[in-house]
Amino acid sequence: MLDPFTADCLEGDIISDITGNISIHLQEVRIVGVSQFDIEKLKMNWTPITLDITLNFPHISANGSYNIGGMLGNIIPLHGNGPAELSVSNLNVTSKLFLGSLNRFIGMKSISLNYTVQEIKVNFTNIMGGGRFGDILNKVLSEEGPRILDLVRADLIQFCENWLNKHVNNVLAKLNITLTGVLDFVKVISTKKVNTILNYTPLRFEL
Repeated sequence: MLDPFTADCLEGDIISDITGNISIHLQEVRIVGVSQFDIEKLKMNWTPITLDITLNFPHISANGSYNIGGMLGNIIPLHGNGPAELSVSNLNVTSKLFLGSLNRFIGMKSISLNYTVQEIKVNFTNIMGGGRFGDILNKVLSEEGPRILDLVRADLIQFCENWLNKHVNNVLAKLNITLTGVLDFVKVISTKKVNTILNYTPLRFEL
């Protein structure tokens, strides 16, 4: 269901004093590895109804085509288009989902996210016209990737939250999960043995 994840088009703007003003447009995006993750935390609260989840993705890779433009660091003109590849190692995502009832079925009212990344490798073919300068820029983006993601954290989180707020309920609507069903599930997993597993042992999930 999740692997591979595909999208015809993704686009966004990255604006900050450090990275500059950058617009990126992605097409024919294919992401592999999102179905393999470890659940490090899973907790549900009932007043209000929220779900706290911490997931670790050992490895995610993506490819597609890109078109990028803008000013890097508000100093260097940035441009390029062509094939793009990206891989991420040890992506840790924490999220809080605010849930409620939508037409009798469970739905997401909003979500808050955060993340950490251990390693990133990128290859934007033909960035800055390709050649030696393009190779150097790809190397810098790979080596400084985790730091760059930290610098653009607010913009990237807002983009992801907006995208999830737009699409998650479409997925949940197809599952027809009711609040009663969730309560029944909680009753099943509320034994001492299972609670111990959920609280202290990371679970390996593959969807």
